[in-house]
Amino acid sequence: MRRNNDKCQFEPHTLFGVKILMASFVLAGTVLTSCRPNAYLPNTIHTPLLKEKGEIRATLNTSNVQLAYAVTENIGIMANGQYSTMRQTTTSGNEAEKDVSTQTVGEIGVGYFSPFGANGVFEVYSGGGYGQVHIHSTLTGSAVRDYDRTLNTFATKFFLQPSLGFSNTPFDLAFTPRITGMIYGNRTLDGYPVDELTKNSILASDGLDKLEGLHMFFEPGLTFRVGFKWVKLQTQVFYVGQFIGEKTTYIPLQIHFGLHVNIANRHME
Repeated sequence: MRRNNDKCQFEPHTLFGVKILMASFVLAGTVLTSCRPNAYLPNTIHTPLLKEKGEIRATLNTSNVQLAYAVTENIGIMANGQYSTMRQTTTSGNEAEKDVSTQTVGEIGVGYFSPFGANGVFEVYSGGGYGQVHIHSTLTGSAVRDYDRTLNTFATKFFLQPSLGFSNTPFDLAFTPRITGMIYGNRTLDGYPVDELTKNSILASDGLDKLEGLHMFFEPGLTFRVGFKWVKLQTQVFYVGQFIGEKTTYIPLQIHFGLHVNIANRHME
């Protein structure tokens, strides 16, 4: 059971042997999620900013792979894959609790885009997908009872996202207020003591008793890209706020980095 004097820290993610840790994630996670496992891990907002038929846009980072294609002069399709993991450790005296939250989601979408002016783009996409949330928690050094427990649930996801953007050779900039829905179900538990399941105290203390049914989130974000016509570096910042469903756990401030590739006929000229 977590107490007010518990110490919480996020463990660095490792990519190609390099430890990556962002201060903003640590601050947001520690203050706003109270060291509880994160049940919802938002994926990068896919903002392709397509401008012509046959154009391809792809975005890649450590947790997301996203691809968009312009079927016509105004219709685009997209596919997104996500595998996100968040690790955190809570300590109190000799006790150490480790939580690992993993979210895997695949989704597809279709939308309308319309270039305007010299560099402006308006687009709106809608789609959905299916995924899984897995949370693994362990406690060691307890004077009462150590444990090793897991929670697994499946989720149907849907989204709606309009964007207003600016796109030219060296820069892309877009504002996207995304609405995301997650419908959780088929929850399974392992390693929870029978007495604790009856009282539901462990699930309630972790906020995981709320991980059922429909949860909806409002996620306004800014996407900025800089580089060359074929490839750009992407930075995205967005806020996550839940407005439907029982309150669950997530990190409200999201900062994502990635690599963006653009293949278009206009770049051949």
